Amino acid sequence: MTTRRVLLAALGAIAITIPISGDLAAEAQSPTFLTLRGGGSAGSWYIGSAIISTIVNREIENTIMTATLGAGNRNIVDVHEGAADYGFAVGRSAVEGFQGVGSFDAKQDGVRAVASLFPLTLQIVTRQDSGIETFTDLVGRRVSAGQQGFTTFGVLQELLKLKGHTIDDVDHYYLNYADANQQLQDGQLDAVMALTGYPNPPYSELESLFPIKVVPLDEDLVGRFTEAFPGYSAATVPGGAYPSWGQDSLTIASPTILITNGSRTDDEVYGITKTIFENRKELAGAAAPYRDFQPENVLNGIDIPLHPGAERYWREEGLIQ
Repeated sequence: MTTRRVLLAALGAIAITIPISGDLAAEAQSPTFLTLRGGGSAGSWYIGSAIISTIVNREIENTIMTATLGAGNRNIVDVHEGAADYGFAVGRSAVEGFQGVGSFDAKQDGVRAVASLFPLTLQIVTRQDSGIETFTDLVGRRVSAGQQGFTTFGVLQELLKLKGHTIDDVDHYYLNYADANQQLQDGQLDAVMALTGYPNPPYSELESLFPIKVVPLDEDLVGRFTEAFPGYSAATVPGGAYPSWGQDSLTIASPTILITNGSRTDDEVYGITKTIFENRKELAGAAAPYRDFQPENVLNGIDIPLHPGAERYWREEGLIQ
């Protein structure tokens, strides 16, 4: 841009702002800063939170959304307490948090749902030559299901209980997902696990280095777990989701829910909901699990109240009668 054009642009801006009082000008120019809690430093939540923030910042004027690292249960507490404005949560965990049961010491009833994004399947991944064939084969082995506060860690504890074990019966490493995957690659772990979509990009990266296996749960364990924890359902990671592993693997699943605090304005949440949904192809292009973010699925597994702003948008779309 030439110096003359820069000067003209500056003069134009001055001409526009002169009639506006100082307070009104400050209010008009002050951006809205939002925080979105995603997942660990790898995986579908990590990727999705980054893409959603990019979309919001590009499409919604005067709004700056920052994606930050998070963890399933912790995200619920942070959104309830106002430490974050939006966050990803496991559908079942959102219910437990709202009611103040399970791993939550108090009700997190300030949380509201925005949308169901995609199903999370529990994936237990190991090398094909690890000798781990079933869930109980994890006993005595080096395993990471994330850090404390990660929903996956809580699921591992409950699955072990149903098999008559405790977390002390596995050699558990409290690592974020990226570090855990690196240690599996380096031979310092025997198995990693996460609630995530498939194919999970970090697991695909591992598969580029060595053949992987998705360890199945048995039917009895799945049945008892889903009975004890409504909001989870039986699911299958299909053979071929990871090319080196051709077998279907029985597991459990619960949806990823985008949550916010009930105190956020209706107009803001309406705009966020509309913007994300209208740009869902961009999300799907970044990570395959978001291909499920379609009209027929956006309310799946939501068992906490919708935010009124989100509810207004879904009614306009004809998805709520």
